[in-house]
Amino acid sequence: LLLLLAVVRTEAAIPPAGSPIMGFSTWNQFRESINESLIREVAEAMVSTGLSKLGYVYVNIDDGWGGYNRDPTTQRIVPDPHKFPHGMRNLSDYVHSLGLKFGLYTSRYNRTCGGQMPGSLGYEALDAATFADYGADWVKNDDCRVNYSHAFTDYSRMQQAIAAVARPMFHNVKAPDLNSSVAYRVAQYRRVGKDLHNSWEDLVRVLDTGVDSSFAALPPAHNYFNDFDMLEVGNNPELRTTVAAGGPAYPVPMSLLEMRSHFSLWAVMKSPLVLGNDPRHMSEQVLAILNNSEVIAVNQDPLREQARLLSRSYAPSPSPASSTTKVVMADCTGQLEQQWTVQGDRIMSHDGRCLELWKCESRWPWWVSVSPCASEQSATCQRWDWNADHQRIHLASAPGVHFWPGAGGQSSSPLGCLSVEGSNPELDQCGWMVDAARQAWNFSANSTASDSSPGTLRNALSGQCLTVGEALEVYGSRLTSSTASAAYTAVLFNRSPTPASITLHFEDLPGWSGSKSTAARVRDLWHHADLGVFSGSFSAKVDAHAVVHVNLLSV
Repeated sequence: LLLLLAVVRTEAAIPPAGSPIMGFSTWNQFRESINESLIREVAEAMVSTGLSKLGYVYVNIDDGWGGYNRDPTTQRIVPDPHKFPHGMRNLSDYVHSLGLKFGLYTSRYNRTCGGQMPGSLGYEALDAATFADYGADWVKNDDCRVNYSHAFTDYSRMQQAIAAVARPMFHNVKAPDLNSSVAYRVAQYRRVGKDLHNSWEDLVRVLDTGVDSSFAALPPAHNYFNDFDMLEVGNNPELRTTVAAGGPAYPVPMSLLEMRSHFSLWAVMKSPLVLGNDPRHMSEQVLAILNNSEVIAVNQDPLREQARLLSRSYAPSPSPASSTTKVVMADCTGQLEQQWTVQGDRIMSHDGRCLELWKCESRWPWWVSVSPCASEQSATCQRWDWNADHQRIHLASAPGVHFWPGAGGQSSSPLGCLSVEGSNPELDQCGWMVDAARQAWNFSANSTASDSSPGTLRNALSGQCLTVGEALEVYGSRLTSSTASAAYTAVLFNRSPTPASITLHFEDLPGWSGSKSTAARVRDLWHHADLGVFSGSFSAKVDAHAVVHVNLLSV
């Protein structure tokens, strides 16, 4: 009964989020190299560029703002005196004077993820009061080096502490193991997974992790959004030129076209649109993405409905002799892209390519892909061992790779197991996950995964199957409408490296009220053009790694 009362009290104390926040955060561009002059300049740029008029009003300071230790007398987290000599209240007052909002960072451990300032574990009430005194409107609560199973309890304490102070503050948590059906009780925003990095491969990883069917089942009056992480739009697209000229090849930053896909996908997912670039220095092309008022309107739509995956098909496989393709988790259908053959220590896809640690990469993130099978001598990152007792599949050898059980420390063992985070397959240290089912797999053709006929690899936690992932997808949701016609938004998304035709069938749209042949008026949100009236479906040629983003009105 006491636990039930605590949960009810927490839920009742959460103020409405309204629509997803828009603004800026320091982390992606500046990491911990921050100071009050920088924050003032960024805040001023948010106003002078016109971004604040479009809704980008939050200026959020991420990790690295606090001193190394708490104040010995008050035990409060205090700002680093070298970075913020005039204190946080002075800075927040200036940000607020520009008509903007102010955010601060903490973590549900005794140190933050960067390790250079205290976290809030055990100090939730004091820290919530401190953040309120500093003028915060937003509290980002991270989760490095933690016990995942304690997420609900830890975040509940902070949410109750925030509710107890007079100043309204939004609570942003990072708890991949808490899906929407639970997380909405302790926060207005939940990070769906690990940090987003500026690369195409990582964009689709976070997207796959955040596709959350439990969001649609939330109570109608929920005050909660999934947070797909800060935007990478505008971060270092010029480095692609460096890569082309023979510079560092990993990671390759997103192109402007990929960044446009990134923006549309985050918008329809109702993720916060929080800039991770430097607002003081933006090209016209970057501003054109961030200033797209039609896409922003979709994100801010009062219905607050996160887009769902409506359909998925697969582009023809490229030549196995020369290509690398990321793998994903998808609902098990038995289709060709989910067929695997185990041959000795190799796991082979339907087109004869081998499962591998992506690029044999020794640094995080450790993605999984298929590539042409290497020779016996050079197949280091394509050799796998199957542990039948624990249903684990681990990489037999990965020189130089060491997996951590939490940010900031490395494991002494290089042994990595095939794991999942949300819908994303990756390698992680064998056995460190709280939920062992993340690393448990069933091979449908043969439970011991010895040499066998083709079968599927199903994950015990998600129930989904390992899938070669050059997918053609459609995401969509309802929108509010000012007329009697039903309104929708849809993103036709091409993951493949070649242009492809993608079709949206109107009957797949959530709540579609018409028949298969009912027509809809279609508008392209990137070309800002009405495309006409279409009956039953809409098809478009979509460039590689691009989107066609449309709004529809039934007619």
